[in-house]
Amino acid sequence: MNRLQIALAAVAAAGLTGLVAPTPTSAMPAPTDTAASPASVVLPTGEHLQISAGANPRVTVRPGTPPIQVLRLAGHTYAIPIEASTAEFDLSMFDVAQLARHQDRIPVSLRLTGATVPGVTITSRSGGTAKGYVTPASAPQLGAALRAGRGTVSGLQRMSLDGPQPTAVRPMYQMYTLDVQVKAPAGVTPDANRLFVVNVDDARTFNNAYQFDGDDQRISVPKGHYVLMAQAIAFPATEGAPYRSWLTVAADVTVNGDGQTVVVDTSQATGSPYPTFTNLPKPATEQYMNIAFGISDDRGQLALNLGGGRDPGFQEFVASARGGRHGKISQLAWTQLNGPSSYGYALAQAHPNAIVGGEQVRVTQSHLATIQDHYYGDGRDLVVYGSRAAVLPYLNPGFFSDVEAGASPGVRTEYLYSPPGATWVTDAQQQAPDGSSIIGELAQARAFQAGRTYREDFFRGPLAPGAFSQPGPAAWPYCQACRAGTMMQLGVAQFTDSDPSHFGWPYGGTPDQPDQHLQVSQDGAVVYDRDLAFYGRAPSFDVAGGDHDYRVIGTYNGAVNGQVRSTHATTEWDFRSTSADREVPSGWVCDADPATPCTVLPMMTVNYALPTSPVGAVTPGAASFVVTVGHVEAAAATAITGLSYSIAVDGGEYAPQPLRSLGGGRYLVTVVTPAVPAGTGVSVQLHATDAAGGSITQTVQSAYIVGG
Repeated sequence: MNRLQIALAAVAAAGLTGLVAPTPTSAMPAPTDTAASPASVVLPTGEHLQISAGANPRVTVRPGTPPIQVLRLAGHTYAIPIEASTAEFDLSMFDVAQLARHQDRIPVSLRLTGATVPGVTITSRSGGTAKGYVTPASAPQLGAALRAGRGTVSGLQRMSLDGPQPTAVRPMYQMYTLDVQVKAPAGVTPDANRLFVVNVDDARTFNNAYQFDGDDQRISVPKGHYVLMAQAIAFPATEGAPYRSWLTVAADVTVNGDGQTVVVDTSQATGSPYPTFTNLPKPATEQYMNIAFGISDDRGQLALNLGGGRDPGFQEFVASARGGRHGKISQLAWTQLNGPSSYGYALAQAHPNAIVGGEQVRVTQSHLATIQDHYYGDGRDLVVYGSRAAVLPYLNPGFFSDVEAGASPGVRTEYLYSPPGATWVTDAQQQAPDGSSIIGELAQARAFQAGRTYREDFFRGPLAPGAFSQPGPAAWPYCQACRAGTMMQLGVAQFTDSDPSHFGWPYGGTPDQPDQHLQVSQDGAVVYDRDLAFYGRAPSFDVAGGDHDYRVIGTYNGAVNGQVRSTHATTEWDFRSTSADREVPSGWVCDADPATPCTVLPMMTVNYALPTSPVGAVTPGAASFVVTVGHVEAAAATAITGLSYSIAVDGGEYAPQPLRSLGGGRYLVTVVTPAVPAGTGVSVQLHATDAAGGSITQTVQSAYIVGG
């Protein structure tokens, strides 16, 4: 599948070329400092991708990129070109976290029958084994050779990333042999079969993936009830022919001893997995169509998530099926369409316990919610890319397919069709036409009701480091400001805008010109201090146990990324963390230390929208707006005791502006912009306090300009 994503929870990452040993339990990832992860990687085959940082990085494929498979296994994320889905290329070659650490040179180990491999510099060789490296400049040569060979490279037997490989974990369960026969589609000999096996009593017991040739796979599993999903894949036999895939499910497979056989029949897969949306009120053209399939166990935990996107070079078929007595199978499809002017559609269809092929979905105006998307700019010509992804309680696909969505500044009307229980996660990026100066935002999961009209503002200033609202940047809640024993985790956003549900990050900065800095002091002594080229997820670091005073300073250098508004912003937090801090709510993720109770730091928040035009300008005179002061979500409720707000014109002294309290942490601020020449920059600074002695100070240089 195009942009295939497989997320197998609690599976040991032993690869897809044989048995993947299961882990008996699902473990939280070990604490890591992910702050150094870059915003982009180059695959060994030359494709450029954007990634977010963290244990489960989000991979974004831009328009024009050849089909990419995104595979998630046991805390590893792989981005695999579809031509590389063969045993010649080990999965480690496409581990985006590892590639992010080796962008200058990707070290590889090889088994060879020839003298050279295109794009690979050989540094040492002994018989049929060798070591070498691939660079971003040479990677397209390897990719070209792979495409020319339709999945093979002459003279290459095996290539893997040169480094430590994860080891398989063997469970302590009585195992029984099960013979799985994957029946091929009529008249087709697949080049590869993929088999996913999930124990739906409790997926922690067994949840594995296999890739093999032929039609028979013998596996060892514990007793219990299973759902099996098989995918047959056929590569094109001639130039220009499509890749083909057939997907089918066998539910309610009971294993109670040795010697059993089960048949999974892919010849039954004859319908398209993608629904057809009909009767749209206005004409529009499909930009992408994505699909995701899920298997959940009887505990209600999503154990397998398999998805991808429609591509003209890929033909896909599924067999319609309903779930059985144990476990559930689910399906979600979503699409984005653009109209001939500044409007479009985001449409989704889902089934909580079925797979349906060849579905027709009739859409009328009464089924649609209307969203007015306002993209704020800074006077430059900027292009907006983005997408919306539907999220269901039983299935979160977890990936995006961005397409061009207009200009910034600009307004786009979007019509949404949602299945019952759906929320939507929005991805938005703006950049200069030459691809430079990229910044992006994720909007947290939000429900939209049919028949109602909504407004969303993107990139409306000020842009400054801050805490965003839950459930987090991937539609699941994680603690962005936490302490667990002697470890602290801070995941405040590189910048937030006027909407607290937006989590922003830049796609720029280098080690020589970092666009971010994070410093943390404990009782006056610095415990963390780093220039950061990119930090999209919470860095974790050591602190002392017990009660302590903390100061956190986050800095964002927007000028490094080409911005002409909010060119430099600093947010400073002062607070005291004690044993009385609240523990994180049940279901939240705290990566700091899973073995220790995790508490929420009482860090303060501020939120307001500057009264600017779409290009970030304010006319001279008085303008009023509301500033809301609070704390990160789930922190202890503490009264807000004060706010001050000041502006400085063109680097001058900060002048306090009048305000009055509206109660509950809300303040009406009236800014008087002086009559100075149009285009003059205005900086802002605010300072707020709470009853526990905490405070937040935010300074944004050139937050807006004086309009004409």
